Amino acid sequence: MSQARPIGYWVKLVDRLLEVGLDAELARDGLTRRHWQVLAVVQEDGPVDEIAVARALAPFDTAAGEPVGTAELTLLVSRRWMVREGAGYVLTDDGREHVAALADRVQGFRERIAEGITADDYATTLAVLQRVATNLGWASQDD
Repeated sequence: MSQARPIGYWVKLVDRLLEVGLDAELARDGLTRRHWQVLAVVQEDGPVDEIAVARALAPFDTAAGEPVGTAELTLLVSRRWMVREGAGYVLTDDGREHVAALADRVQGFRERIAEGITADDYATTLAVLQRVATNLGWASQDD
């Protein structure tokens, strides 16, 4: 009889699989999960400055040495998917088209993640993970 693996094992495994799976989905366009996060925050909150981008990427910070989001912004601007206007970055028409196409693929990935899981079970899983995070000292910035 095997011993049940601890929650840390499953959290790390799922995080790694999410990262690899989403990166594989986005790699067709030469993007990563971090690029997707930048595009999403600019689409939802734009115009956004470098500080807002860094805040959105903070959960993914790998301490690479340069400010969080710099490489992602540089690539997306070089592709002309976004531009800096006054208060911050906004999507271009081309950027909005690419974000819409990527959003469809990301939604498909999310649907594959939830296959065979009831809506109630999925909601319970999210609630449990949020409770664990709160128990470990996390505080939502939405509250």
